[in-house]
Amino acid sequence: ELFLYFACLLVWFVPLVKLYLPVLRQFGGRGAKEILLYSPYPYEILSTVRSGGVLARLEDQMYRSLSGDMLATNGEFGYGLSLVVLALFAAAFVYLLVRFFVCLLKKQPYPLFAQVGLACGASAIVLYLTIISNGTESLWIHLYRFIPGATAIRAIARLIAFLILPVGIAIAGAFEDASRLLLRKNKKAAAPLVAFALLVLLVFAAFESPYFYLRWSAREQQAELDAVAETPADCQCFFMYFGEEAGQPMPMVNVGGWILAQTRGLYT
Repeated sequence: ELFLYFACLLVWFVPLVKLYLPVLRQFGGRGAKEILLYSPYPYEILSTVRSGGVLARLEDQMYRSLSGDMLATNGEFGYGLSLVVLALFAAAFVYLLVRFFVCLLKKQPYPLFAQVGLACGASAIVLYLTIISNGTESLWIHLYRFIPGATAIRAIARLIAFLILPVGIAIAGAFEDASRLLLRKNKKAAAPLVAFALLVLLVFAAFESPYFYLRWSAREQQAELDAVAETPADCQCFFMYFGEEAGQPMPMVNVGGWILAQTRGLYT
């Protein structure tokens, strides 16, 4: 079980290693001072980019009270999890822990879904505790030099966005295990379980509206890239300019530049 927990913790570093090792080879690593500047404070878990609605206002008020009435002005810190997700995760993790100790005391096998959920939930908590900072210290700045590719990461706060993967698996594992347990004891529990699942979906539909929509179209993006002139033979790097009134969301400009750089073997 300990090996399973450790493996689940390590698996979340795989995307970082694959993404950042090439960057590290090109540009070198970053110092602790720069990394601390973009390290999240504990309350950044509440820093989200939704607008409108009761939950969005509540999240905003909680964030202001915890941060000393400051709102994150840097987009790097807008990757928090909503109150709905945090509440579900807290309930799921407590359930999985209680279930673990009950099975341990009764010497019963701990179900597989619960094992995976608990391992992922523990991984998410450990990872979050590793990257948070008080402004001058964090566990991350003592560990990052030993992780391949990690010294190339500037905004470690972005890792909060990756937490939705293990958090989601933990919630799903708890719900699956609880459902099987209830149905084993009472076949009529199916209707309340379905009603609960639908209620959660309705809450998400009502309160989880994003701050903006990119309205991205792969077809339009490809048409724009196809219209770009051929690269001169002596070209080594380039930049992209869509014009002031193009109305192209900045992330999509970055994606377009990245695709051209990859397909034409150039630097942006």
